[in-house]
Amino acid sequence: MLPAADARHTKLTMLTPQERECLRLVAQQRSSKEIAQALGISKASVDTYCNRARAKLGVASRREAAQLVLEGSPAVTAPAFPPPLTAAAGPAVVTLLPPVSSLGPAARLTVILGGAVALALAFGMLLSGLQGLSDVIEALRGDRAAAASPSR
Repeated sequence: MLPAADARHTKLTMLTPQERECLRLVAQQRSSKEIAQALGISKASVDTYCNRARAKLGVASRREAAQLVLEGSPAVTAPAFPPPLTAAAGPAVVTLLPPVSSLGPAARLTVILGGAVALALAFGMLLSGLQGLSDVIEALRGDRAAAASPSR
């Protein structure tokens, strides 16, 4: 490998999976808003990822950074969400679902129905707990009333 290509490859390996994915979408001429919608993140996060990647690669624009990522090896450009856990990476980001925009109609319906069932179960457990608490309070009131009444 040529020294310049080797240095470029080293710089590309410093990019996080999110930075690479954002730059891959920049290379497709997508705006920050479109990228944010596609990845299920905020526009500010997209801009942050692109700016960090641009700084790591030492280029002036995000388009230049995107071009470098496209020219990189397939192993480097492949997105990997969520990022691998490392001590230097900071707190792990846990995602329960992929971005909604990447789900098909059947998967969206499944998510909605699953959420509705989970909410119904949670509400039922809340009502059951409140009923149990009400029963305990009534029992305590009955015990106090029995203790306060005069015995004959």
